[in-house]
Amino acid sequence: MKRTFSERKFGQSDRRLKALLSVYLITFFCSTSYVYFHWKTIKIPDVLGFTVGITFLAMFIILLRELFSHADQYEEKLYKEMDNSKKGIEGEALAREAIAKVVSLDDKVFFNKELPSGGDIDCIIIGQKGFILIEIKNFSKRLYLPLIRVKGFYDPRDEARRHGRKLREYLEQNGYSKTVPMHLAVLYVNPDVVFRGKQNGVYNICGLEKLKEYLENLPVEAVPVEDFQQMNRLIEAMK
Repeated sequence: MKRTFSERKFGQSDRRLKALLSVYLITFFCSTSYVYFHWKTIKIPDVLGFTVGITFLAMFIILLRELFSHADQYEEKLYKEMDNSKKGIEGEALAREAIAKVVSLDDKVFFNKELPSGGDIDCIIIGQKGFILIEIKNFSKRLYLPLIRVKGFYDPRDEARRHGRKLREYLEQNGYSKTVPMHLAVLYVNPDVVFRGKQNGVYNICGLEKLKEYLENLPVEAVPVEDFQQMNRLIEAMK
């Protein structure tokens, strides 16, 4: 089975963390080995040499401390990325199970489809309601979504809009330019996500138990069988 974005991100962070730990071990082994095998040959010819040696040793310790300080920060960042990726993997698994239970038998469901122009769509549903694009998020903390765009705030709805636009471009580039409804949504596995105000082009589904209600309330469109088949072929052709 194709790995999800969260799984790929987790693997990448895990490899970087192992590489960092390897650097720690190699540095420790080389330094201790050198001292062990050469400590008898280390000579201090005079006071000046001793002073210079101590000075360089102090500078080396300071430099090493700074390097390890940056390494610790990088290590902490990797652990955080791995934790977020793990939560993403768990959330996607729960969402897949929930989606499979509520979609119609006539619908076609795709997970983790890569757009040729960049981006990974978590879930695409094709059926008599047109296209339904769902981004899956598993945030662990309570999140209040702003009513308007806020600079510096990561808003998953922007990701959904971008993927919807790129999917339409992909369909048009491959010969399908008919106007078919495209519903965009973000599914928050954690029901603590709070949204206030109107749904601004991207529907916020706060909790897996709200998914069925969202899908049932979407209007049914008269999508011809040949259109459904063509849309299905184009989505299947995506990696």
